[in-house]
Amino acid sequence: LAAPLTEIAAIVARQDGWGWLLANPGPAAGLRAALRGAPDMARALGRLSLGRGGPRDLAALRDGLAAGAEAAAALAGPLPALLADAVAALQVEPALAAQLAAALAEPAPLRLEDGAIAPGFDGELDAERALRDDSKRVVAGLQLDYAQRYGVASLKIKHHAQLGYVIEAPAAAVEKLRDHPDLVLRQGMANGARFTCAELSELDRRIGEAGERARARERLVFGHLVAASLGAAEALAGCAAALALLDVAQGCARLAEPGTWCRPELADDESFRLVAARHPVVEAALAGAAAFVPNDCDLSGDRRLLLLTGPNMAGKST
Repeated sequence: LAAPLTEIAAIVARQDGWGWLLANPGPAAGLRAALRGAPDMARALGRLSLGRGGPRDLAALRDGLAAGAEAAAALAGPLPALLADAVAALQVEPALAAQLAAALAEPAPLRLEDGAIAPGFDGELDAERALRDDSKRVVAGLQLDYAQRYGVASLKIKHHAQLGYVIEAPAAAVEKLRDHPDLVLRQGMANGARFTCAELSELDRRIGEAGERARARERLVFGHLVAASLGAAEALAGCAAALALLDVAQGCARLAEPGTWCRPELADDESFRLVAARHPVVEAALAGAAAFVPNDCDLSGDRRLLLLTGPNMAGKST
């Protein structure tokens, strides 16, 4: 609409494209189903190129590539040039699509720190997350181990704001725990005492740092995915443009389905002849209320000037 074509060959190529879709309703339906899952790949790629992209932008590329593969499969067979070129542009390196599909969580969160990378993709990230998220399970296992090791079934491992993770033991078990050289008394209480040891201190440090390490690792993995996507930016942009072109083509084919639209015949001269032409928007607005009266228009040869007169709202522009 912004830059209409003036080359007959290019216009005819477009007409051939949506004419083929009109004549082949099965593939056209498959194409429409694929396009329903196609996001705005071009916008996502632009944001990533400017360093403003997030998980949902990578997810848009992932979903766009999946939609492109589905669209290409729907249009198998001999195709007119317009559709064939579009299908060829949809063939982006499959390794990138597979990597994005395996790496990104579904649905992708808005922020990276909300878990954008799917579990199982990166072992180091999974380990840091496990320590961060499963700290209660780790502490419970260690508490059972300490109870058996020191022979104090009632001891508890708790987190103290100032002391970190400590062993809390009742008063009756304090002297027994004092006899173990690996335990250090940190604080006495009216009904017991708190102890620590090198293993607990190390666990406290690891759990405290696990969250930051997980975030750092996730940023690293995300950066790798962005770099891989930008490395294929040209192919991704071509895929986005092909999806957009196919969307236009199927839209034109859908408009022509009721049989009220026709394919204009183009000639390389200055003739302009319309027979029984109708205004599609006005005709649709009148549906069921009044019949639209078709109009002829011939502005060729010695009829290059036509003067339309009539009152306002009489339909001159129509």
